Amino acid sequence: MFKSLRFSPFAAAAASILVLASCEGNGEGTKTEDPTLGNEFLFGGEIRKIKSVVYSPEEDERFTKFYFSPTEGLDDEESMVLYDDAIVITASSADGTIDFGEAGNELEYGDFSISSATAASFSKLFVSLKLDSPTEVTLSIDAEKEDGRTLKCEYSGRCTRWPEEEAAADVVLDAVIMAKCLGKMETKSEQGEDIYNYYILLTDADYTLNKSDLTINEAGTVLCLDLYSVMVDPPHKLVIPTGEFNLSDKGIDKSYGIQYSCVGLYNDSGVQTSLLELDGPVTIERDGGNLHITAYGIDEKLKRVKLEYSGEDFYSIDAGSNFSNPQIGKDVEFEGVEATALYYGNLFDSATGMMLINIFDENYDIKGKDGYCVSLVVFSDLFGNPKNARLIPGKYTMSKGLEHGTWLPAMEINYYGIPMVMGSYAHYLDARGEKATEKYSYGTEGEIEIIELADNAGFTVNYDLFSNDGYRIRGSYTGKIPVIDNSDDKGDDDGTSTLEKDYDMDLSMWDCAYVAPLNRIWVGGMGYYDIDGEALKNIKPTYPAPFGLQYVYIGLKGDDGEGDRVLLELLVNDDAETYITPGTYPCTEDRFPEHFVPGHMMRGIMLEGDFASSSFVHLNEKTHMDQHANFYGGEVTITKAEGGDNWFTFDIDGICVRKHHVRGSWTGPVYRYKGTVPVTEWPGAGTAQETVSARQVRSSAPVRELAPLADFSNGKFDIR
Repeated sequence: MFKSLRFSPFAAAAASILVLASCEGNGEGTKTEDPTLGNEFLFGGEIRKIKSVVYSPEEDERFTKFYFSPTEGLDDEESMVLYDDAIVITASSADGTIDFGEAGNELEYGDFSISSATAASFSKLFVSLKLDSPTEVTLSIDAEKEDGRTLKCEYSGRCTRWPEEEAAADVVLDAVIMAKCLGKMETKSEQGEDIYNYYILLTDADYTLNKSDLTINEAGTVLCLDLYSVMVDPPHKLVIPTGEFNLSDKGIDKSYGIQYSCVGLYNDSGVQTSLLELDGPVTIERDGGNLHITAYGIDEKLKRVKLEYSGEDFYSIDAGSNFSNPQIGKDVEFEGVEATALYYGNLFDSATGMMLINIFDENYDIKGKDGYCVSLVVFSDLFGNPKNARLIPGKYTMSKGLEHGTWLPAMEINYYGIPMVMGSYAHYLDARGEKATEKYSYGTEGEIEIIELADNAGFTVNYDLFSNDGYRIRGSYTGKIPVIDNSDDKGDDDGTSTLEKDYDMDLSMWDCAYVAPLNRIWVGGMGYYDIDGEALKNIKPTYPAPFGLQYVYIGLKGDDGEGDRVLLELLVNDDAETYITPGTYPCTEDRFPEHFVPGHMMRGIMLEGDFASSSFVHLNEKTHMDQHANFYGGEVTITKAEGGDNWFTFDIDGICVRKHHVRGSWTGPVYRYKGTVPVTEWPGAGTAQETVSARQVRSSAPVRELAPLADFSNGKFDIR
């Protein structure tokens, strides 16, 4: 009966020597001097290279057939039979010299056949076959028939089993010590993608992890994988990449490094006794929510050891980010029975409203019980009136920068030596003893969903998070969630913005823009001043240089049509007000002369209920204004566009008093205010005639006729 015995090449060589030493007789079983063959066979005076080797156990597994073919690329039995050019050996065992006296053991190559029926017709007969491992075989043939025909062969190399057999794991790993992305490498994939370094530690033993110090508490195995791959997801969402990883010292895609990829063996005292190298590829597969990792090590006896991990898919488990507070150390899942919410407003100056939702199980905070609470911090609308704060439905992803529609991962803040917890986490409270004990599970990845119920029935909050140490925090709550205003927003909201989050304008409906030169400028708290007048120059601190001033209107169509409209008040070079000057115009900090510098956008103002400077408004279908904001920050960038001499692109990113961004882009032709005269790119210093013309144009247009973008004192849009 065939057995897949595993021997090292050194053991195979030693066994061959012993066989030679023990052979006796008049030729049969005695190996003579071999010709000089290297993975080749000699027959009929022709030497042929062996390029493919396949072995296949027969159905009853009493015998196994080996095929040694000179054809390259054959890896199954059907191909070997089809090409019909192989030395075919049928053997009951593959652990040394084949006894052809045993019925069933055979060798065939064309009409050259060795069996129990023909063995006596050979003057020389030596065939040794050894399967050193499931993928390594050694063959030696020295056979000569009485008619003088000979077959000689020497082969030691790779072989393929057919059908492929999935051997059982020698070591089953069931615990994840660490899974971490160490960062981006200098190398790139063939497609030019960045390569990242992943480090994974798996074990089958009980262990203790204290910060970055790992202690193995019993006899066991630790598999260390130093992998290189393109990023599956952004670094904050470490999903272990899949595929076949091969040994490389170049840090290339789908490879593992030999220096830090290894297998550690530990005794009962937790002392490392051996460190094994990896052999062959490391395979990582994902099947739904499960992850399968297969690797091979070579032990001291050169035996190939198979290691496997099969378990729930895992994200980043970072041993270097252990926290001071004790961790729960297992999955947390429960249905909430009560929930409250606290609105903290613009706590981090992120222009998003921070909401803390606490969900409790039935035992939390009850004397003599142990219970759970989940705290979820989400960022959504920033309410102008905090008393109107409410939960905003939607799906929230892990936050990278406190953006709208995200949730905050857990973090510890050291407060006079006490680790205070902030963010999204699970809290375990054991109140059964004389002194309550607490543990935590810190959310680091996952999703939170808020669903508003019909008929004012409240909300459903679903959460499915991954903790810092690799466990799940999941569950839900359905019911009323009262919101308590706990914000301390500064009282600088002057009513010039209705926005509760960033706003993306749609300016595509407007077919042109208009430019109007201005002869007066509003100075903060002081009123209008002629830009060429002495009074403006006498204000301290004075403005640094002469300048021009212009309005750019995008969306100037009176009462017809709903949509977004923009007014930009731009400081330009002196006598450039009747042109467009490309460039980036940052918003001024205030409206005082020291900031009247060409190349800036003037900070927005409201005068007598009008938007009289840099601002945007949105009109609904009744041409009533339902959204508006002055620009107190940000910038606008103007570039020359294709289409004609007066075609330009305006990229707008204004910031309102509530720190929300108002973004939009428009490209098209620009004309003189309410006219058809094209406005072209400023040519530079200009000519004397151009200078006089510019001053005449701006001085002939009263500022109050041009200034306002909108009058909404009666709730209706009106162009003056």
